[in-house]
Amino acid sequence: MKAIILALLVTLALSGDAWEVVDTLPPCYTGLPFNLEIGNGKDQGYTYTASNIPSWASIDRVKGVITGSSQTAGAWPVNVKVVDGKGKYVNKQYILNVVDVTKGSVWASDNSKSYYERKVDKPLRVIPSKSDGTVTSKGSSFAYKFGVENAVGSVVYAFLNLPEGLKGDATTGAISGAFTVPGIYTLGVESCDQSGNTAEGFVTI
Repeated sequence: MKAIILALLVTLALSGDAWEVVDTLPPCYTGLPFNLEIGNGKDQGYTYTASNIPSWASIDRVKGVITGSSQTAGAWPVNVKVVDGKGKYVNKQYILNVVDVTKGSVWASDNSKSYYERKVDKPLRVIPSKSDGTVTSKGSSFAYKFGVENAVGSVVYAFLNLPEGLKGDATTGAISGAFTVPGIYTLGVESCDQSGNTAEGFVTI
């Protein structure tokens, strides 16, 4: 059986097609309206459908723009399904990262007490698993879990372009499933804590 080698953070095209959509979203700020473009802000012939999107945000199903405003800082995972005119689709995972703008003057403080103040002295980092295996084969059960360190509050994750057969858990950082096609796969993970800190992780399996 052919081994599958896995590495993190390169965009994969689905079924040979290049999707004109972004992999990550920029942060937004408490009390300020935002417009986050998943596509190019125009009608590309795609249809965008968001699941588990917060009540204070909405998505334009034609242009792929997420708009809204939140009074509360934090990080929320959002799943978006993008379908083209031929019925082909790709599932994207994003993080709505809302930073507390009222704490901007003390973000660099080493002794800050606020829950939402940035911990710049100990930046958020994604750390690889110390126990999960790094070799698998087609059809075999696969599991790999990322962790983080120096997080403020709970952490959410977004996985970039997982191949068919794999899924990522936005709350635990775990990837599970089985590869359906042998080959070399490059995947990415983004994490965000409740202070607005973000980090990306890399691993070769």
